[in-house]
Amino acid sequence: MTALLLTVALTVAAPAPKDKKQDPGPIEGEWVIQSYVLGSKEDDSEKGEKVRLSDGLLVVGESEKARYALDSKPDPSRIDLTLVDGKQPKILGIYKIVGDTLVLCFPKGGGADRPTKFESPDGTLIVLMTLKRKKLD
Repeated sequence: MTALLLTVALTVAAPAPKDKKQDPGPIEGEWVIQSYVLGSKEDDSEKGEKVRLSDGLLVVGESEKARYALDSKPDPSRIDLTLVDGKQPKILGIYKIVGDTLVLCFPKGGGADRPTKFESPDGTLIVLMTLKRKKLD
């Protein structure tokens, strides 16, 4: 019996395998856009805009809404956005969460290939957006 308890205790206390990818953390919550880059050019008009992610719905400001689906297994993690109005094709993007920072990268307007890197090269319609989690007052 003591050997069985010792085996269970060691199994529970053993660290997780190192090759398993860590969960990127909770994406749900309220965020504020810190930077918005399109084709390597910063667009300050988006700075400060509020973004809410909750129950599979992404809301920018008060009007833009999209359904989102996440897949954290690939590297980088994937996010698929479908505008609620259905007027644009699915937007295939990537995302990462580091602490209180969320980084999204996707083709503006959708219909293009999913980015593979967190960059917005000059002359492209790739958006690189950095958001900070809104602090609770």
